[in-house]
Parts: sequence; structure tokens; C-alpha cells
Amino acid sequence: MHKLRSEHLSKRLNLAMLIIVVSVLMLALPLIIQSYQRYQKNAVALSEMQSLKAVAELANLISSERGPANSAMSSTKAELQTHLLALKTRRAEVDLALQRMLVTLKQSQNKVGTHKIVSQLVPALKNGRDAVDAYIDLPIEQRSSVQLNHAIRTMFSVWDESYDVLQSLVDHSHGQETASSHYYPLILLLADLRDQAGRSASNIIAAVAFNESIPEDDLASSLQTQRQSRYLWKLIDVIHPNDTQNAEFTRLHRQVKTRFLDQGLPLVDGLLFNSLHHEPYTLSSIELTQKIVGHFRSVVELQNYILDSSVLQAEAELNAARTKLLYTLVSVFLCLAAVIVTMIYAKKWVFAPLIHARQQLFDLAQDQAERGSASASHSVSLFDAIFHLKQKLQERDALEFQLKHHAYTDSLTGVSNRFALMKYVALIEQSHQNFSNHCMILFDVDKFKAVNDQHGHVVGDRVIEAVALTMKDHIRATDMLVRYGGDEFLILLEHVDLAQALQIAEKVRLAVLDIMLQVGNSAQPLTVSVSAGVATGEQTWVDLLEKADEALFRAKVKGRNVVSD
Repeated sequence: MHKLRSEHLSKRLNLAMLIIVVSVLMLALPLIIQSYQRYQKNAVALSEMQSLKAVAELANLISSERGPANSAMSSTKAELQTHLLALKTRRAEVDLALQRMLVTLKQSQNKVGTHKIVSQLVPALKNGRDAVDAYIDLPIEQRSSVQLNHAIRTMFSVWDESYDVLQSLVDHSHGQETASSHYYPLILLLADLRDQAGRSASNIIAAVAFNESIPEDDLASSLQTQRQSRYLWKLIDVIHPNDTQNAEFTRLHRQVKTRFLDQGLPLVDGLLFNSLHHEPYTLSSIELTQKIVGHFRSVVELQNYILDSSVLQAEAELNAARTKLLYTLVSVFLCLAAVIVTMIYAKKWVFAPLIHARQQLFDLAQDQAERGSASASHSVSLFDAIFHLKQKLQERDALEFQLKHHAYTDSLTGVSNRFALMKYVALIEQSHQNFSNHCMILFDVDKFKAVNDQHGHVVGDRVIEAVALTMKDHIRATDMLVRYGGDEFLILLEHVDLAQALQIAEKVRLAVLDIMLQVGNSAQPLTVSVSAGVATGEQTWVDLLEKADEALFRAKVKGRNVVSD
């Protein structure tokens, strides 16, 4: 009987050992899965970045095809064959890049990008080339600037389709949380900058080729592309990742500023000046094309550097993830081996003697209740450990919540900060929505610098706090109030029209005027006023902000303490 009981205990011990081994495996399995998922995500991110690089290079080639196309369409009979050969060569490069792009997308199983190229980009490219060829085939005496302009703008749409593919790859990326994804906005901006650079000249090629005055629409388009180019350049300065700030990036960055912005765009400005003052053009259309291409090549070089850096970053992340996965697998194997060896040793040299001693003592005392109590004690100890861990996790969650709250809140006023605003903007953009149903009110405290200079920064902080509290009391709970800068506040409203937004802005302005702050021993309380710019009806965040900023500027010009749209 005693022997049977000992054998039963031995079986229970083996079962317990098996449970421990299974438990170790269950604990290790999430780590293995997590490491493998990270490795898979980085592998996908690398593939996506390679596809993104290929599409960006294809978009550049498509944009660059406009150069020899414009030259061929603007050339004389004597120059035609030379320019046609250059156009044929460039088209062959584009076609080769297009085929490679399709292979890359199919290998990465990117069905969205493949579909867009086949159904949108390829037909647009054919239509653009057909328009160019149709114009070239026309006798010179039958040509007109309107026809030339039509062919040029048809080629514009080809690049638009390639940029749509580029944007689609970014939008449908599975590697958004990887470090290499920080390059996405910069790649998109540089691609857009490269095309805007070409369009600034292409918009006026037709008029220059026919020695005609530039039409108002083309003049406006050229000026708009120049303005867009400079605005994109400012955005690039703001958002480029810190890890790109090395000597090579600085050189290329400076080269874009010098070659394109400072030297390239003035070439177009000179022709615009010639047209507006009815002067002979200082450059022919072919000369303009040749010169401007050389100037915005610096943009392509910077983009290529960023693309190469992003691929290298993605490769480094993949290697790190692979190393972590291998380390996890080896660590789990070693831990499992150590557990098994330890349990075998404990069974042979610890539990076996104890079981043998139990058999010898069993006749003296069958202490079932005591053994049951001991078992219960072990159970309680285990649950105590689990409860303690739960408490620690709750403490961690509470700390994480506090950290997130501090990260998204302005420490002085308690309203949302700029980081929270950018997070909201990112969520809107990721959900494929636009800002057409949003209205923005941009406030600026009037003469705030004078308050700081005259009364000190402590009083200045009181002013900012009072203004923030007043604004918060006069807007809806659903409206987003953000301290956008030192003395700038931003209110983002949904589902309101311009008239309603102006009313809200005016209500806030009047409420701020009622603020009376007692400063020191002064008998005269300190009064505060704000100026406001209201904007709505824009599709993108950047356009909405720019429009609100312009409205705020107009309010300042009117004398401050004014609401303007």
C-alpha cells in the first residue's frame, strides 16, 4: 500500500515536471512569436521600401521624359532627329523601369500597386506619349501654342498617376511602425518637389516656343509651381529625420538650395518678366529645358540619397530583428535545457530521497491533513505572486497613462499641445479623410512680447493661462483647443461653416477682452486682446493651416483685436 502511494507520488512528480516544461514553453512561445512577427514586419518593410524606391525612381524618369519631349516638340526640322533620338532613349529607360517595377511589386505581392500601374499609369503614359507624337507629326505651319500646351499637360497627368502609386504604397504600408518609415514623408515631398521643379518651366514652354505672351493661366500655374516648390522645401527642412543630418546630406541639401531655388527658378522668373514687359525672351524653349534640367538634378540626387539611406535603414532593422529572433530561439532552448536538467537532478537527488524517507516515516504518522495544509500553503503563495504581479502591471499602466497625458498636454495651460494636434492630424490622414469638414481658428495674443518685457514672464504666463481658460470656456467639448506656440492658440472645429466659425471666434475675442488681471500694486488691471484668423474649405491640413495663418496676418494688418477670414 505504501509502495503504491509512493509510486503515485512519483507519477505526480513526473506530471509536475511535465507541467513545468510545458509552462516554460508557453512562457517562451509569446517571445518567439513576437520576435518572429517583428522579423516578418521588418522583412515586409524592406520589401516595401525597395518597391517605394523603385516607384520613386520611376516617377522621376517619367517626369524627366518631359524634358526631351518638350525639346522634340519645340525643335526645328534640323534639330528634330537629334531630339527624337534623345526622347526614344528616355522612353526606353522609362519602359524598362516600368517593367522592373511590375516585377518588384508582383514579387512583394503588392496587388494594389500593381493594379494602379496596369489600370491607370500605363494607359496614362500611352495617352501622354500619343499626344506628344501627334504634335510632333503635325507640320510646323499647322502647330499652335495651344496644341503644344495640351501635349505638355497630358504628360503632367502621367506623373500624377505615378505619384498616386507612390502615395498608395505609403498608405498601404505594413511597416509604419519601423524606423525606416520615418523616411516616407520625405520621399513623397522630394518626389513632388522634383516634378514641381519641372512644371515651373513646362508651364511656359509653349508660349516661349511660339514667342507669344504667356497666357494668364499658364503664368499663374508657373508662379504656383514655384511657390509650391519653395513651400515643399520648407516642409523638407522641418520633417527630415535626424539620422539623415550628416555631411553628405548637408552637402546635397545645400546644393538643392543653391542650384535649384537660387539659380534654377530665377531662369523661369526671367522669362515671366520678359513676357509681362513685352520683351524678347532671353532663352529659347530648348535652352530653357536644357538649363533648368541641370539645375533641378540636385533634387533628384538628394532624393536618391534619401532612398538609399531608407533602404539601408530597413536592411539594418531586418538584420537586427533576425539577430533578436535567433537570440530568442537560442535563449529559449538553453533555458528549457537548463530546466529539464535541473528537474532531472532534483528528482534524482532531492525528491527521490524525500519519497524514500516518506515511505519510512509513513508507518509512524499519516499526516494527510498536514500535507493538505502544506499544499494549500503553496497554492496561496502562488496566487499571492500573481496578485503582486497584477498590482505591478496596474501601477505600470497608471504610470504609462500619466506619461501619455503629460506628453499630449501643455504643462502651463492644461490644453492640448502641438504633439497632440499632429497625432490627430496623422489619424485623420491615415483614415483617408480630408479636412474639408473642418474649420480652423488661429489666435495670437496681441502685443504679448510687450507684456513679457514690461511685467515679466510670470505675468506673461498668467496671461497665457487666463486666455487658455477663457477659450476653453467658450468652445464646445468636441472642439480641439491647442496651444500652438508661445502666444498662439489653435481651435479645430468639425461640422461648422464659415459663418459659425466667425461667430465662435468673435465670441472668444470678446470674452478675452473681459479678462482683467491684477498686476502687483498697479491700480489699473492688465487687459488682454487677441487677433484671429478663420479658415475652412481646404482638403489638406497644410492648406488649412496656411489659409488660417494668412487670415491671421490680415487681422494683424487691420490693427489687431480683429477676427478675419
